[in-house]
Amino acid sequence: MSSALPFSSKTGPAGYDAAEENLRSQMGTKQTSRLRIALIGGLTIFVLTVLCVSYSLHPAIRAHYLFSQLESLQLGHSTFEDAQRLASRIGANSTGPCDQSACEWEVTVDNSKLPRWWRGSGEAFLVSFNVENSVVVRKNTGFGVGTKPFFPSQVALIEREHWGRIPGVEPVAAGWKTTDLYRYYEFIVYMTPRASTEDRRRYTAFDYGCLWRYKGCKDARELLPTADPFSAERRRGGTWQRLSALSLSIPAKLGFRKSALRCPPTN
Repeated sequence: MSSALPFSSKTGPAGYDAAEENLRSQMGTKQTSRLRIALIGGLTIFVLTVLCVSYSLHPAIRAHYLFSQLESLQLGHSTFEDAQRLASRIGANSTGPCDQSACEWEVTVDNSKLPRWWRGSGEAFLVSFNVENSVVVRKNTGFGVGTKPFFPSQVALIEREHWGRIPGVEPVAAGWKTTDLYRYYEFIVYMTPRASTEDRRRYTAFDYGCLWRYKGCKDARELLPTADPFSAERRRGGTWQRLSALSLSIPAKLGFRKSALRCPPTN
């Protein structure tokens, strides 16, 4: 009488256990692999998102930095050497011959590298500063819709220690300039260091978000949300609007440039 083992090592419970363990191992390996792929994919998407956001925000961050650095110059006190150091720090270049007797530095940032479908017309932000006789005498800030040039709507802030014989400008004056083609062509602010803290805060509250938001900003009212209201009863032909107790009247003979980034002569 032949005898046989009650269970074969291949077909008995021991074999079933081994097969089940092997199946579990394979399933665990697949799950680990899927988890690894999902983790790598998620990390890649996160990194790309961070890079895209950083790239989009860069112009706005840069513009805010430029203005904060410009504010460090003190009209009538900062020297030619101070201006030189600032120009080197922010990457500003001189616009022409430059020495202690007369020099102007300028630097611009814009969002032209963002896709057109995202930025729309685009925006640009500029700061410049001037030295005469070894002393800083003027600071300019421009913020405009469009990239080159600032057109068709812009904000300009021009600051001098004194405005000479130009009436009604000190310590601060602001107003709109309009044309037949562009209703909100330009909002400009003339300022001196004697301007109040409230006025300075109001007329420097630029919306840097215009440089990264979808479709940006449509005109100067959005570039500087705290600008004086635009008068409904405007005069045609590019004249200045009187919008507040501080009236602004700049004769055409002063030769104010379209870019709004050069102040008129004071004598």
